[in-house]
Order: sequence, then C-alpha cells, then structure tokens
Amino acid sequence: MCWFSSIVHPSYQRSHRPERFAEGEAAQAAVKENGRKSFWVNLQEIDAMIQGNGWVMGREFTVVDGYALVFYGWAERSGFPVKELGAYTAWRERMMQRPTVKKSVEDEQKVSAS
Repeated sequence: MCWFSSIVHPSYQRSHRPERFAEGEAAQAAVKENGRKSFWVNLQEIDAMIQGNGWVMGREFTVVDGYALVFYGWAERSGFPVKELGAYTAWRERMMQRPTVKKSVEDEQKVSAS
C-alpha cells in the first residue's frame, strides 16, 4: 500500500497534472513524459505481482486490490495500453465480478457523469 501511495499514485499525477510539478510548457511536457513512463513501468510491475497469485498481495483479496483497480481505470481513461497486461486485465475482470466492486464502480460512474 505504501508503494502504491508513494510511487504509483504520484507517477500518474505527474502524467495527468504536470502543472502541479513544474512551471512553463517545456518543463511541464518533460514532467508529463516522465510521469507517463514511470506510471507504465509501475503498471507492468503490478501485472507481475498478480501473475501466479490471483490478487495483488498474493492469494487473497485485500484493500490493496481496490487501490490497484483505481490505477487500472486511470490507465484505461488515459490511453495506456493496459489491456496488454494479461494478468492485470484478467484480475480486473475478476474484480468486476465482485458485487460490491461492481456497485462501487457503477456509483462512481454516475457521479462522474453528473
């Protein structure tokens, strides 16, 4: 969870909101590119964590899986080729079969649409 909040999440922030980290178009473009590269590497690492385990932290669902779902959604919406990450994508499908996860995602989409 610490790695997610201190490394993965900030890498996405840099790719999505570079103006928070630098002034000027050239500097912001560099921050954005660095963030995109870092976020993609982090997504690949999450994919590797899931391979052979079923869940992010091993063989059981934990709160970390909920956080990982957020990153998958951000990646999809931001045009990352996340579907290339086979374990992560299969994991997402399993996550969406969980009734409470499905309801939470649907509720979030309703709020985003309004």
